[in-house]
Amino acid sequence: MISTSIFHWARRATEGRKFPPVIRLRSNDSLSLRVSSSTLITLDTVTSSSSSSYSVGSHSDVANMILEQIDAREALRTFRWAEKQPGFIHNPVTYRVLIHKLGLERRFKTARDILHEMQRQINCAPDESIFATMVHDYGRARMPDEAVGVLDIMQELDCKPTIKVYNAILNVLVKDNVDVARDFYRDRILKSGISPNVYTFGILIKALCILNRLAEAFRLLKTMNCQGCKPSVVIYNTLIHALCKRGSLNVCKKVMGDMIESGCEPNEVTFHTLISACCRLGEIAEALLFLERGLAKGYVPDAITLTKLIDVLSQEGRLREAAELMQQMEAKGCKTDVIAHNTLIRGLCKAGKMLSARKLLKRMAIKGLTPNVGTYNILIKGLCKDGKMEMAVKLVSDMEKDGCTPDVFTYNILMHAFCMRDRAEESFNLFNQMKEKGCDPDLATYNTLIYGLYRQGRLQDAAEFMDEMNQTGCFVDVVTCNIKINELCKQNRVAEAEDLLDELLEKGLIPNAVTFSALMDGLCKEGKLEKAFYLLNQMLVNGYYPNAITYNTLINGFCKEGELLSAIKLKNEMLERGCPPNLVTYNILIGGLCGEGKLLEALEFLRIMSCEGLVPDIATWNTLLTYIDKEMDWKETIKIMDYIIASIQSIS
Repeated sequence: MISTSIFHWARRATEGRKFPPVIRLRSNDSLSLRVSSSTLITLDTVTSSSSSSYSVGSHSDVANMILEQIDAREALRTFRWAEKQPGFIHNPVTYRVLIHKLGLERRFKTARDILHEMQRQINCAPDESIFATMVHDYGRARMPDEAVGVLDIMQELDCKPTIKVYNAILNVLVKDNVDVARDFYRDRILKSGISPNVYTFGILIKALCILNRLAEAFRLLKTMNCQGCKPSVVIYNTLIHALCKRGSLNVCKKVMGDMIESGCEPNEVTFHTLISACCRLGEIAEALLFLERGLAKGYVPDAITLTKLIDVLSQEGRLREAAELMQQMEAKGCKTDVIAHNTLIRGLCKAGKMLSARKLLKRMAIKGLTPNVGTYNILIKGLCKDGKMEMAVKLVSDMEKDGCTPDVFTYNILMHAFCMRDRAEESFNLFNQMKEKGCDPDLATYNTLIYGLYRQGRLQDAAEFMDEMNQTGCFVDVVTCNIKINELCKQNRVAEAEDLLDELLEKGLIPNAVTFSALMDGLCKEGKLEKAFYLLNQMLVNGYYPNAITYNTLINGFCKEGELLSAIKLKNEMLERGCPPNLVTYNILIGGLCGEGKLLEALEFLRIMSCEGLVPDIATWNTLLTYIDKEMDWKETIKIMDYIIASIQSIS
């Protein structure tokens, strides 16, 4: 005989624990009570003869027991156990919980039987909440027709449908087919004589907005007003959000005006939606106006909204305003986060304001914000961009001291910066260091190192490094393809190399700089200049800046095809991109011009290269003298030689 309430005893037994007591019926004559995550106590079920001092607890307690059972079968057994306890009679609350539990496992026939039983056992018709629960469960099971069928069950039980049940059905239907939902609204809800409420219209308007059928949504809004149903802030926000997705800011402003005029005040969701849309569309002036209006009504942006404003201001170079905005919003109670600070730091770094960026890093600690690896990576990239490589390397040490571990992006940023400054050896030192520290290189790491060797003209070293990668199994698909493309180009099997490149690109993989260069060389040799030039642009798109060897390959190809203007234009472009033309570049151009009979232009390039400190070699003189000997008589030859000698003397 149990002399105290099992439920209250369980409460005391689990006091201070995070988990709730769960009663589970293990058999017909025993009751299992879970009092901890690892303890299950089994008690004999209390019989009518021994239960004079026993209480099962309140209806709410029993409802919780039913809800917390592991499955519908156990929930039903708990329900049956409770009804056998002296003095306890189920009520609509316990029935609703059981029906929901059955619905979750699609035991809808049992749920319907329980509904009919409820009317017999407690002489009480199910209320609207129970029917709405059934509708929700049918909706979750993707059974819209059965959800509508709940109305037939209500009729069987002589229960009149309510707007709550109609709304529940409508909510299920719109997720399946909004047109079916509209028919249900017209044919069933309106004809029932029950007036739709704000939730009815809200369900339909939201569905139409999702489908971008805004004209219909606004017609429903008008119907709402005509029927004397005042739209809620949720409905207005739904419409504003849909308009913002379209970029219709002017219409948004009108809707917001109508909203305020109707006595419905915008809330934080309204302002967040409008400000976010303005930022996305680059309308920063409008965004700040909406912010000002919101502040006047007590709205304070959250960290996400503030970050968007800071980002747009930073992109426009309005960094002072961005920093002031952050301070002002913090003073008004906005809880800024690491992402907001990272956004501002990124803007400062892009503008070259590294001192201000580092000061902001220190202020983060004062605010109790811990910089993450993204924060440090932004700063390291900014320092590298400014050429402050030693400071960037030191910052890596500082972040490690602060307990922040560098990731592969950290090392890639540094390695890329060293490679861009033709300091490939330091990049390889970092490569070894990251592996020692357990940071796995990614494909970008290897491509960066290959690019560093390529920039220094160390193509053999780059090929050997790719072989190493292939042997160690690193990114075998990409590396193997790159090696094969290079080999095919060397064997003049350019068509096969092109096919392999297409295969590489179809897989979403990017060739490295050496591969681009080798393939361009092969294409130029076959006179496929258009394809070669396309690859040059692809190199640039993927962050690889061609070296003089690559440019010379293309310039030579253009000269051979007689496209001298394109060749000269490419020579000027390489200079603009920080790649000075070398002796080979000028020899190719001089040869091309002489081949087209343009000796004066060739001599002009001879003068330019001399001005740039490049000394003509035997190839330069042979090209010029061969043309002069072949095309001119001895008198013109003497004049030309005098011109050349005078030009060289004037430079020296």
